[in-house]
Amino acid sequence: MIALVTKMGAYRMRVAATDVTGRAGAVDSALDVKLIGDGPITLSSLVLGVAEEGRFAGRLQFYEEPTAVAYLEIYGAPKGELSAELQLAGIEGGPPAVRGAMRITGEPSDDQHVALGGIPIGSIPPGDLVVRAVVSLDGVPVGAVTRTLRKAQR
Repeated sequence: MIALVTKMGAYRMRVAATDVTGRAGAVDSALDVKLIGDGPITLSSLVLGVAEEGRFAGRLQFYEEPTAVAYLEIYGAPKGELSAELQLAGIEGGPPAVRGAMRITGEPSDDQHVALGGIPIGSIPPGDLVVRAVVSLDGVPVGAVTRTLRKAQR
């Protein structure tokens, strides 16, 4: 697994690997790094992690953590009440099994807000789940982002 920080734009990512027996392989993927949405509000990608000593720490994989924390940046100065809901679903587009409000920081006139929310994962079995953040303005959804949450066994 790898996590990168880069500027917005179109990229080609090539990953090559060799296993312990010497077999090699590679994959090329197109990657378009951009904000999501074309209205007055745009969204960053949803980043999953944990709270460590009161600070957000990103994670690519979860094991025995009781809670996953979701981090989202919201851009644009909305004229209205901004809210965000965090959802956990079994599959992409599936109904949420767990829902919870996200806390949004910043003043209404700010051009950038941060939404944070926690979702309990301690009792779920290993596997992949979908975490979705739905951002609303005056109670009407204006954008959503998703991320796969992978829970593994040690």
